[in-house]
Amino acid sequence: MDQEQNIDEWLLDDGIGTNLFGADTLVQLNSKGKKGRELDEYIEDIKESARVAIDQSIAILTPWFFSNMPQFYYQTTPRAEKVRDLHAVITGHIFESKQKLQLWNRHRTKTTFLAPGNDDQVFFDIAESVKTLSVKNGAMYTSNDRLLLISTFFTNEFQAVDLENEKNRAKVERAADLLKGENEEAVHNFLYNLDDQMVVHTTPGRMARLYRLFHLAKDREDAVTHLVPDYFNEYARLDIAYKKMPISHTLATLLYLFDRYDFQVNRCMFATVNCHTDTPISVFTIIFRHIDGKRVDSKFVPFLKLNKASKSLRWVDTDHFDKMWRRHGGPDIGDFSLNEINLIRSISVWVQIFLSKLNPYYYSEERVRKTFTRNPHILRMLVDFFKVRFDPRVSEDLRATLAEMEDKLKEAISEVSNRIEHDILIESHNFIRHILKTNYFFPRKTGLAFRMNPDCLNPKFYPHSPFGFFFMLGRGYRGFQVRFRDTARGGMRILMPKDASQYEASFAGLFDEVIGLSYAQQLKNKDIPEGGAKAILLLSPDADKETAALGAVDSILNLITTDSESAKLDHSIIDYFGHEENIYLGPDENCTNDLIEAFVRQAYRRGYKYPNAFMSSKPGAGINHKEYGVTSEGVNVFLDNLLLELGIDPRKQSFTVKMTGGPDGDVAGNELKILHREYGDNAKVVAVADGFGAAFDPEGLDWDELLRLVHESRSIMDFQTSKLSENPDSFVIPADTAEHTRTRNSLYAVADADVFIPAGGRPYTVNSDSWQLFKKPEGGLTVKAVVEGANIFFTEEARERLQEAGVLMFKDSSANKCGVICSSFEILASLIIQPEEFMEIKDVYVAQVLEKLRAKADSEAKLLLREWREMGKSKTLVDLSKILSDVINRVTDLVAANLAKLSDDELQSPANEHIVYSYVPDVLVDRFKDRIFRDIPRSYLDAIISADTAARIVYAEGINWLQKLTDEDLVKTVRIYMEKERRVEELLNILEEQDVAHKEEIRMILEHAGARTLTTWERAL
Repeated sequence: MDQEQNIDEWLLDDGIGTNLFGADTLVQLNSKGKKGRELDEYIEDIKESARVAIDQSIAILTPWFFSNMPQFYYQTTPRAEKVRDLHAVITGHIFESKQKLQLWNRHRTKTTFLAPGNDDQVFFDIAESVKTLSVKNGAMYTSNDRLLLISTFFTNEFQAVDLENEKNRAKVERAADLLKGENEEAVHNFLYNLDDQMVVHTTPGRMARLYRLFHLAKDREDAVTHLVPDYFNEYARLDIAYKKMPISHTLATLLYLFDRYDFQVNRCMFATVNCHTDTPISVFTIIFRHIDGKRVDSKFVPFLKLNKASKSLRWVDTDHFDKMWRRHGGPDIGDFSLNEINLIRSISVWVQIFLSKLNPYYYSEERVRKTFTRNPHILRMLVDFFKVRFDPRVSEDLRATLAEMEDKLKEAISEVSNRIEHDILIESHNFIRHILKTNYFFPRKTGLAFRMNPDCLNPKFYPHSPFGFFFMLGRGYRGFQVRFRDTARGGMRILMPKDASQYEASFAGLFDEVIGLSYAQQLKNKDIPEGGAKAILLLSPDADKETAALGAVDSILNLITTDSESAKLDHSIIDYFGHEENIYLGPDENCTNDLIEAFVRQAYRRGYKYPNAFMSSKPGAGINHKEYGVTSEGVNVFLDNLLLELGIDPRKQSFTVKMTGGPDGDVAGNELKILHREYGDNAKVVAVADGFGAAFDPEGLDWDELLRLVHESRSIMDFQTSKLSENPDSFVIPADTAEHTRTRNSLYAVADADVFIPAGGRPYTVNSDSWQLFKKPEGGLTVKAVVEGANIFFTEEARERLQEAGVLMFKDSSANKCGVICSSFEILASLIIQPEEFMEIKDVYVAQVLEKLRAKADSEAKLLLREWREMGKSKTLVDLSKILSDVINRVTDLVAANLAKLSDDELQSPANEHIVYSYVPDVLVDRFKDRIFRDIPRSYLDAIISADTAARIVYAEGINWLQKLTDEDLVKTVRIYMEKERRVEELLNILEEQDVAHKEEIRMILEHAGARTLTTWERAL
């Protein structure tokens, strides 16, 4: 039979057709359509057929529907919604056609999915489909016979519970009764700030459970889980609470985890509590069973794996690698767990960063991932090699086979013919075999951390090998912490790119930036016990800063926190490094006061041995850099010396300055205050540019207006144009257009000034090309001198070109060193006294530290200029700064190596006590002298003695005196010199009591040449 005979003719007349399609319609209309009585009878027949079908559906589906809905449905679903859901089931062809139906309420604040319940894939599909929604609470559950799946998601904005509603009030009061015995104020704050829609759809018992889970999770960085076995029949219940984990981004992955470990989900409820604050907590309640019907309890192995993976989910990215552990929709690469895939993700990140130096296109994330999926057997060998090295449960017999495993791994990699894939797998192996310890098996980790052996670095690209470094990876962050000495310190910089392109640019140069900054810090830290270090954390554009930063810091703490009794790391950590490590951090870009305090609290919670010393620049019991302007105090001392060298007496003559960094910045804002404090109107700031705009006035920007912006912590773009001079070239602009941005970006170079102070800006702003912006069209340069207040603002080539053109430059490692020196003194105090004791002496201590900072800056500035003149200006100030750092660091390292051979009693000799007590600010010596040698770590005492000894000798005697000595002779000379320095002090005390001719001249000779002369004389004997 022709198919068309089964199709009703439903044809419109020509008039209607013309109205619908126009006169030139391509559709040939049939004028034989049903009309009149024939049409009426046809319609009635169809209506009756439909009515019979619907009545049959109602008769069959209504009793089925209401007898199979679980109790939860009746407790949480209003009557009108029950009617709507039943109507949708009857008319939606859910069962016949296996369709998924989505319904929205009128205000589009709630969506409900109805779908067949006996297809697990539907669970995943629905969870995936709500990822773009801002889900606040809801539920997914099946009918009792699992034929129907109902999923409801609320997307409404937060609205506190309406207690005028009698039912709501009764629920809240009942929940409060269930929580009797808990803190009444905390219970009240929680219940009365629940979302109104959640209360409507939630039982009092669940509200009470949400309270308990919330209070367990709010002060923790890891997830909280709670299992209830035998919840009903063979079903168990698992509650999971995550801090700052949006429901819509978490639900699908969580369901995939249950599926992976052979669990069948019957019901899943989810709610965000505390959602009106900046610390929302998502709570998932999942009713589930094992597909084999086995009892689920806390010792059931599949559950143990599920529980571990669920907790890890808090710190694992959802990306292309995420699919590799799923059973649905992922590549066929074998059985890898979520944690194993996170290790593979870490390997991929490492490979991308270190091979992209060869070719960023060859070694992209996509290429690395494809290499892994094309070589699953090698991927499994890499993971197994890692696990045998670091799994604490592995027997010693199996660990003894590591060499054999590695040989087989190398052989398998050698057989890969594709060069790019071969390089990727070689670098993957390089990463794993150079890990010294990791928190991979730590049960409460907040991200992965790896302590790396620096031998993994290619000397071609990294000629200055660090002492060691940490590699961190977690949800929304990647990072490194690099240090050039065992005892080292440096700030944590948090990079927060706005979009994917900025992220990719920062990611490609992440390790280069951190090792460059830490090496610059090593040169800068020559005056203090700690060597150079730096940490950089790169966040993905949608990451939460606090969550990511705390996760990264906590993962480092896993690898350095030892047991107070055994002095060993957690039993889950295999340590191939084998020595205690102490890390000293400080603030840097985007590391705000709240994070500084949070890091210290976290160190306390983790039981770190020196929690107060873990982070410097604490706003309370610390010395906040911005509040006291410590970096700028040193910058200005270098500026003062440089102006005098230019023939400008800044206290008598006017001079001009241009700056990068805004009035709201640390270094720039404080430098503006100090310029005005020290020189008044003699200092004319002609140009300032920051991240938001720029201001320029050849006559000098108005001081009252500049200081207003500093005190109000405002950008330079807020400079009032009415305060500009009448000079027609003056302007204030926001960086809000391409033209304005170009003007802002070049102002630091094109504006004329005596001195340029970069006090903010991105690394390597001035490079081999952009340095030429300083050239004037008529010849010459727009600046005479530079004092680098910001780190690595110039490339090496840019510095060379500018100095060749006659610019005098004080390098960053010299000019802005006082920030790190101040932090060092803060750390020193934290090792000796408690926070409350520090607060008692803070004003005096800060004043003494500032005095030491200015003295150290002045000593270096004067030495560099003296050496520059004595060498006939054959070397630049930048070259001399590097040489000075190298000489002091060499002396420091040699002295430290010699001190390490001494016992604790030998270390505390009168000579060494004298050095330490001279270095420590007086107020600590006066009040806590007995604690200094008792409480300061031995490695730190060694570092104080060696660093201070080296700096004192080199600043006093110059660069050349020790530079040419052999290592052995240098150590002997230093030891004799320190003895003779004490002898000179004794002679000066004796001289003070004598009445002799030329007393002042004798005193000066003893002070400036006594120790060196006596040392040379004894060495000659």
